[in-house]
Amino acid sequence: MTSVIFQIFPVIMTFFTGMILRQFKVVSSKDSDFILRLIFYAGIPCLIIKSFYNSKIEKEFIFLPFTAVFVLCFSGLIVLLLSYLMKPQAKTKGAAITGAMIMNTGFCLPFIETFYGSSALMAVLIFDIGNAFFVFTGTFIIAGKFSGQKKLNPLHFLNFLKNPPLLSILLISIINFFHIEIYPQLMSYFEFISQMVLPLIMIAIGVKFNFTGKISKFLFLTILSRMAGGFAAAFFVLLFFKTDPLIKAGILICSAAPIGYNTITFAVLKDLDNEFAASAVSLSAFSGLLVYPLVHFYIIG
Repeated sequence: MTSVIFQIFPVIMTFFTGMILRQFKVVSSKDSDFILRLIFYAGIPCLIIKSFYNSKIEKEFIFLPFTAVFVLCFSGLIVLLLSYLMKPQAKTKGAAITGAMIMNTGFCLPFIETFYGSSALMAVLIFDIGNAFFVFTGTFIIAGKFSGQKKLNPLHFLNFLKNPPLLSILLISIINFFHIEIYPQLMSYFEFISQMVLPLIMIAIGVKFNFTGKISKFLFLTILSRMAGGFAAAFFVLLFFKTDPLIKAGILICSAAPIGYNTITFAVLKDLDNEFAASAVSLSAFSGLLVYPLVHFYIIG
Protein backbone atom coordinates (compact mmCIF):
# COMPACT_ATOMS: atom_id res chain seq x y z
CA MET A 1 0.00 0.00 0.00
CA THR A 2 2.93 2.35 0.72
CA SER A 3 4.21 1.95 -2.83
CA VAL A 4 0.75 2.85 -4.15
CA ILE A 5 0.75 6.07 -2.11
CA PHE A 6 4.21 6.95 -3.45
CA GLN A 7 3.01 6.39 -7.02
CA ILE A 8 -0.11 8.46 -6.62
CA PHE A 9 1.42 11.22 -4.48
CA PRO A 10 2.37 13.50 -7.43
CA VAL A 11 -1.17 13.19 -8.83
CA ILE A 12 -2.77 14.12 -5.50
CA MET A 13 -0.38 17.03 -4.96
CA THR A 14 -1.17 18.35 -8.45
CA PHE A 15 -4.86 18.34 -7.54
CA PHE A 16 -4.16 20.29 -4.34
CA THR A 17 -1.95 22.69 -6.31
CA GLY A 18 -5.04 23.66 -8.27
CA MET A 19 -6.99 24.19 -5.06
CA ILE A 20 -4.22 26.39 -3.62
CA LEU A 21 -3.98 28.45 -6.81
CA ARG A 22 -7.70 29.13 -6.63
CA GLN A 23 -7.56 29.91 -2.90
CA PHE A 24 -4.92 32.59 -3.53
CA LYS A 25 -6.91 33.86 -6.52
CA VAL A 26 -4.10 33.16 -8.97
CA VAL A 27 -6.59 31.36 -11.21
CA SER A 28 -10.38 31.23 -11.27
CA SER A 29 -13.01 28.69 -12.22
CA LYS A 30 -13.27 30.34 -15.65
CA ASP A 31 -9.52 29.85 -16.12
CA SER A 32 -10.05 26.18 -15.30
CA ASP A 33 -12.77 25.97 -17.95
CA PHE A 34 -10.29 27.33 -20.49
CA ILE A 35 -7.66 24.78 -19.43
CA LEU A 36 -10.14 21.91 -19.71
CA ARG A 37 -11.25 23.07 -23.17
CA LEU A 38 -7.60 23.36 -24.23
CA ILE A 39 -6.93 19.82 -23.01
CA PHE A 40 -10.05 18.49 -24.71
CA TYR A 41 -9.46 20.13 -28.09
CA ALA A 42 -5.65 19.98 -28.30
CA GLY A 43 -4.02 17.97 -25.51
CA ILE A 44 -5.99 14.71 -25.54
CA PRO A 45 -5.93 14.39 -29.36
CA CYS A 46 -2.11 14.64 -29.21
CA LEU A 47 -2.06 12.08 -26.40
CA ILE A 48 -4.22 9.71 -28.46
CA ILE A 49 -2.05 10.02 -31.57
CA LYS A 50 1.12 9.52 -29.53
CA SER A 51 -0.32 6.48 -27.71
CA PHE A 52 -2.04 4.83 -30.70
CA TYR A 53 0.61 5.35 -33.38
CA ASN A 54 1.93 1.96 -34.55
CA SER A 55 -0.14 0.30 -31.81
CA LYS A 56 -2.34 -2.67 -32.61
CA ILE A 57 -5.93 -2.24 -31.46
CA GLU A 58 -7.08 -5.63 -30.20
CA LYS A 59 -10.30 -7.09 -31.58
CA GLU A 60 -11.83 -7.45 -28.12
CA PHE A 61 -11.62 -3.66 -27.67
CA ILE A 62 -14.76 -3.42 -29.78
CA PHE A 63 -16.86 -4.32 -26.73
CA LEU A 64 -15.50 -1.42 -24.65
CA PRO A 65 -17.84 1.37 -25.89
CA PHE A 66 -20.83 -0.93 -25.22
CA THR A 67 -19.45 -1.65 -21.75
CA ALA A 68 -19.41 2.10 -21.05
CA VAL A 69 -23.09 2.38 -22.03
CA PHE A 70 -23.98 -0.57 -19.78
CA VAL A 71 -22.06 0.97 -16.87
CA LEU A 72 -23.87 4.30 -17.24
CA CYS A 73 -27.31 2.68 -17.51
CA PHE A 74 -26.65 0.51 -14.45
CA SER A 75 -25.55 3.49 -12.34
CA GLY A 76 -28.55 5.53 -13.48
CA LEU A 77 -30.95 2.67 -12.71
CA ILE A 78 -29.64 2.43 -9.14
CA VAL A 79 -30.27 6.15 -8.55
CA LEU A 80 -33.73 5.87 -10.12
CA LEU A 81 -34.64 3.07 -7.71
CA LEU A 82 -33.21 5.02 -4.76
CA SER A 83 -35.27 8.05 -5.74
CA TYR A 84 -38.48 6.03 -5.33
CA LEU A 85 -37.43 5.23 -1.77
CA MET A 86 -36.09 8.66 -0.75
CA LYS A 87 -38.53 10.79 -2.78
CA PRO A 88 -36.36 13.85 -3.57
CA GLN A 89 -37.79 16.79 -5.49
CA ALA A 90 -38.16 16.24 -9.22
CA LYS A 91 -35.33 18.64 -10.13
CA THR A 92 -32.99 16.99 -7.61
CA LYS A 93 -33.99 13.56 -8.88
CA GLY A 94 -33.22 14.64 -12.44
CA ALA A 95 -29.81 16.06 -11.49
CA ALA A 96 -28.95 12.89 -9.56
CA ILE A 97 -29.89 10.44 -12.32
CA THR A 98 -28.13 12.60 -14.90
CA GLY A 99 -24.99 12.77 -12.74
CA ALA A 100 -24.90 9.01 -12.25
CA MET A 101 -24.93 8.63 -16.02
CA ILE A 102 -21.98 10.93 -16.77
CA MET A 103 -18.41 9.76 -16.11
CA ASN A 104 -15.57 12.20 -15.54
CA THR A 105 -13.12 10.10 -17.55
CA GLY A 106 -10.60 12.94 -17.74
CA PHE A 107 -10.14 12.63 -13.99
CA CYS A 108 -9.05 9.02 -14.44
CA LEU A 109 -6.36 9.55 -17.08
CA PRO A 110 -3.52 10.56 -14.69
CA PHE A 111 -4.20 7.53 -12.49
CA ILE A 112 -4.38 5.12 -15.42
CA GLU A 113 -1.20 6.53 -17.00
CA THR A 114 0.61 6.30 -13.63
CA PHE A 115 -0.52 2.79 -12.72
CA TYR A 116 -1.19 0.86 -15.92
CA GLY A 117 0.63 2.40 -18.88
CA SER A 118 -0.18 3.23 -22.50
CA SER A 119 -2.07 0.02 -23.38
CA ALA A 120 -4.62 0.60 -20.63
CA LEU A 121 -4.82 4.26 -21.59
CA MET A 122 -5.63 3.27 -25.18
CA ALA A 123 -8.38 0.92 -23.98
CA VAL A 124 -9.86 3.63 -21.76
CA LEU A 125 -9.95 6.13 -24.62
CA ILE A 126 -11.85 3.61 -26.75
CA PHE A 127 -14.14 2.92 -23.77
CA ASP A 128 -14.80 6.66 -23.62
CA ILE A 129 -16.33 6.61 -27.11
CA GLY A 130 -19.36 4.86 -25.64
CA ASN A 131 -19.44 7.31 -22.74
CA ALA A 132 -19.31 10.36 -25.04
CA PHE A 133 -21.97 8.99 -27.38
CA PHE A 134 -24.41 8.09 -24.61
CA VAL A 135 -23.95 11.32 -22.63
CA PHE A 136 -25.01 13.48 -25.59
CA THR A 137 -27.88 11.18 -26.55
CA GLY A 138 -29.37 8.99 -23.82
CA THR A 139 -28.33 11.04 -20.79
CA PHE A 140 -29.35 14.28 -22.46
CA ILE A 141 -32.82 12.87 -23.22
CA ILE A 142 -33.20 11.63 -19.64
CA ALA A 143 -32.23 15.06 -18.28
CA GLY A 144 -34.98 16.53 -20.46
CA LYS A 145 -37.56 14.20 -18.95
CA PHE A 146 -37.20 16.02 -15.62
CA SER A 147 -37.27 19.44 -17.22
CA GLY A 148 -40.12 21.81 -17.90
CA GLN A 149 -38.84 22.10 -21.47
CA LYS A 150 -40.87 19.86 -23.74
CA LYS A 151 -38.95 20.35 -26.97
CA LEU A 152 -35.57 18.77 -27.60
CA ASN A 153 -33.15 20.11 -30.19
CA PRO A 154 -32.14 17.16 -32.40
CA LEU A 155 -28.83 18.91 -33.19
CA HIS A 156 -27.70 18.33 -29.60
CA PHE A 157 -27.50 14.61 -30.38
CA LEU A 158 -24.82 15.29 -32.98
CA ASN A 159 -22.47 16.93 -30.46
CA PHE A 160 -20.60 13.69 -29.86
CA LEU A 161 -19.47 13.83 -33.51
CA LYS A 162 -17.62 17.05 -32.67
CA ASN A 163 -15.63 15.15 -30.04
CA PRO A 164 -11.90 15.72 -30.89
CA PRO A 165 -10.72 12.57 -29.03
CA LEU A 166 -13.20 10.48 -31.06
CA LEU A 167 -12.06 12.06 -34.32
CA SER A 168 -8.42 11.52 -33.29
CA ILE A 169 -9.05 7.82 -32.68
CA LEU A 170 -10.63 7.51 -36.13
CA LEU A 171 -7.73 9.40 -37.74
CA ILE A 172 -4.96 7.39 -36.08
CA SER A 173 -6.81 4.14 -36.85
CA ILE A 174 -6.77 5.07 -40.55
CA ILE A 175 -3.07 6.00 -40.32
CA ASN A 176 -2.23 2.66 -38.71
CA PHE A 177 -4.41 0.64 -41.09
CA PHE A 178 -2.74 2.10 -44.20
CA HIS A 179 0.70 2.14 -42.53
CA ILE A 180 1.10 5.86 -43.10
CA GLU A 181 4.32 7.21 -41.61
CA ILE A 182 4.20 10.29 -39.40
CA TYR A 183 7.31 12.46 -39.62
CA PRO A 184 9.48 12.23 -36.49
CA GLN A 185 9.37 16.01 -36.04
CA LEU A 186 5.56 15.89 -35.97
CA MET A 187 5.58 12.97 -33.53
CA SER A 188 7.90 15.00 -31.28
CA TYR A 189 5.26 17.73 -31.25
CA PHE A 190 2.51 15.25 -30.28
CA GLU A 191 4.70 13.82 -27.51
CA PHE A 192 5.60 17.29 -26.20
CA ILE A 193 1.96 18.42 -25.98
CA SER A 194 0.79 15.11 -24.49
CA GLN A 195 3.24 15.45 -21.58
CA MET A 196 1.30 18.49 -20.35
CA VAL A 197 -2.13 16.86 -20.48
CA LEU A 198 -2.18 14.82 -17.30
CA PRO A 199 -0.78 17.48 -14.91
CA LEU A 200 -3.05 20.16 -16.38
CA ILE A 201 -6.12 17.94 -15.95
CA MET A 202 -5.48 17.55 -12.24
CA ILE A 203 -4.69 21.25 -11.75
CA ALA A 204 -7.88 22.23 -13.57
CA ILE A 205 -9.98 19.81 -11.52
CA GLY A 206 -8.38 21.15 -8.33
CA VAL A 207 -9.26 24.68 -9.38
CA LYS A 208 -12.85 23.63 -10.12
CA PHE A 209 -13.27 21.97 -6.73
CA ASN A 210 -15.56 24.17 -4.68
CA PHE A 211 -17.85 22.21 -2.39
CA THR A 212 -20.33 24.62 -0.84
CA GLY A 213 -23.57 22.65 -1.18
CA LYS A 214 -25.75 20.86 1.31
CA ILE A 215 -24.80 17.37 2.48
CA SER A 216 -27.57 14.79 2.19
CA LYS A 217 -27.92 11.02 2.20
CA PHE A 218 -29.25 11.16 -1.34
CA LEU A 219 -26.13 13.05 -2.46
CA PHE A 220 -23.82 10.41 -0.96
CA LEU A 221 -25.90 7.58 -2.42
CA THR A 222 -25.80 9.21 -5.86
CA ILE A 223 -22.00 9.41 -5.71
CA LEU A 224 -21.83 5.83 -4.44
CA SER A 225 -24.09 4.67 -7.28
CA ARG A 226 -21.92 6.40 -9.89
CA MET A 227 -18.59 5.15 -8.57
CA ALA A 228 -19.24 1.84 -6.78
CA GLY A 229 -22.15 0.94 -9.06
CA GLY A 230 -20.07 1.68 -12.14
CA PHE A 231 -17.21 -0.44 -10.79
CA ALA A 232 -19.56 -3.36 -10.10
CA ALA A 233 -21.15 -3.17 -13.56
CA ALA A 234 -17.76 -3.17 -15.32
CA PHE A 235 -16.47 -5.97 -13.09
CA PHE A 236 -19.45 -8.10 -14.15
CA VAL A 237 -18.92 -7.44 -17.87
CA LEU A 238 -15.17 -8.09 -17.71
CA LEU A 239 -15.80 -11.56 -16.28
CA PHE A 240 -16.77 -12.61 -19.81
CA PHE A 241 -13.69 -11.26 -21.58
CA LYS A 242 -10.07 -12.36 -21.52
CA THR A 243 -7.67 -9.46 -21.82
CA ASP A 244 -4.56 -8.00 -20.19
CA PRO A 245 -5.05 -7.59 -16.40
CA LEU A 246 -3.70 -4.03 -16.58
CA ILE A 247 -6.23 -3.16 -19.27
CA LYS A 248 -9.00 -4.63 -17.13
CA ALA A 249 -7.75 -2.57 -14.20
CA GLY A 250 -7.81 0.60 -16.29
CA ILE A 251 -11.42 -0.05 -17.35
CA LEU A 252 -12.47 -0.72 -13.75
CA ILE A 253 -10.85 2.52 -12.57
CA CYS A 254 -12.54 4.44 -15.39
CA SER A 255 -15.92 2.84 -14.63
CA ALA A 256 -15.58 4.12 -11.06
CA ALA A 257 -14.98 7.66 -12.34
CA PRO A 258 -16.48 10.62 -10.45
CA ILE A 259 -19.55 12.44 -11.72
CA GLY A 260 -18.72 14.44 -14.86
CA TYR A 261 -18.89 18.20 -15.35
CA ASN A 262 -21.58 17.90 -18.00
CA THR A 263 -23.93 17.22 -15.09
CA ILE A 264 -23.75 20.92 -14.25
CA THR A 265 -24.16 21.89 -17.91
CA PHE A 266 -27.24 19.71 -18.31
CA ALA A 267 -28.67 20.97 -15.01
CA VAL A 268 -28.41 24.55 -16.29
CA LEU A 269 -29.81 23.72 -19.73
CA LYS A 270 -32.72 21.71 -18.34
CA ASP A 271 -33.41 23.77 -15.18
CA LEU A 272 -32.57 20.97 -12.76
CA ASP A 273 -31.08 21.27 -9.25
CA ASN A 274 -27.85 23.20 -10.00
CA GLU A 275 -26.65 23.19 -6.39
CA PHE A 276 -27.06 19.42 -6.11
CA ALA A 277 -25.26 18.92 -9.45
CA ALA A 278 -22.30 21.13 -8.44
CA SER A 279 -22.01 19.46 -5.04
CA ALA A 280 -22.11 15.98 -6.58
CA VAL A 281 -19.39 16.83 -9.10
CA SER A 282 -17.01 18.35 -6.55
CA LEU A 283 -17.54 15.85 -3.75
CA SER A 284 -17.24 12.86 -6.08
CA ALA A 285 -13.96 14.23 -7.49
CA PHE A 286 -12.54 14.55 -3.98
CA SER A 287 -13.82 11.04 -3.18
CA GLY A 288 -11.92 9.75 -6.20
CA LEU A 289 -8.63 10.93 -4.72
CA LEU A 290 -9.32 8.91 -1.57
CA VAL A 291 -10.84 5.85 -3.21
CA TYR A 292 -8.59 5.27 -6.23
CA PRO A 293 -5.50 4.17 -4.24
CA LEU A 294 -7.67 1.62 -2.40
CA VAL A 295 -9.25 0.43 -5.65
CA HIS A 296 -5.81 0.06 -7.24
CA PHE A 297 -4.53 -1.84 -4.20
CA TYR A 298 -7.56 -4.16 -4.36
CA ILE A 299 -7.18 -4.82 -8.10
CA ILE A 300 -3.42 -5.32 -8.24
CA GLY A 301 -2.86 -6.49 -4.66
